[in-house]
Amino acid sequence: MAAIAVCDALVTGWSITPDIKWPNDVLVNDKKIAGILSEMVDTATGHAVIVGIGINLRDTGAELNATSIEAESPISAERDRVISAVHAQFATLYDALHNDPAVILEEWSRRSSYFEGLDVTVDVGNGEACIGTTSGLEENGALRVRMRNGSMKIVQAGDVTRLRRV
Repeated sequence: MAAIAVCDALVTGWSITPDIKWPNDVLVNDKKIAGILSEMVDTATGHAVIVGIGINLRDTGAELNATSIEAESPISAERDRVISAVHAQFATLYDALHNDPAVILEEWSRRSSYFEGLDVTVDVGNGEACIGTTSGLEENGALRVRMRNGSMKIVQAGDVTRLRRV
């Protein structure tokens, strides 16, 4: 939901067309413009999610394979305006999350080339990696990867790298 909010804010406020890289990056032309971290915590009233969003406003330097609003749009990237734009999108999506969570998955898939049909390597930690083709998302947001042997792997967490065709 947070990635969708960032994407929509970039589109509407700065005419930037981003791509959501599963699970928590927002890219423009394969360069990172934003990152999102979230953590679920238990509170006295139930579960809560803490979300941190970092968006590059200004030039980041070519060595980082990153980009910024400033580099991608002629429209000024003023911090308060960016925060306000993301917050407005977040508020709208928050209602959708509670009323019809399936909408979030649909919207996520519309904004991501990583959603289906992309050849990837997924580093799932502990030195384990899988190579296959993305095949959509589970209801909980986990990535489905069709392995080269035809089996389906459900990835709950990991780092996805797009494979380049040679």
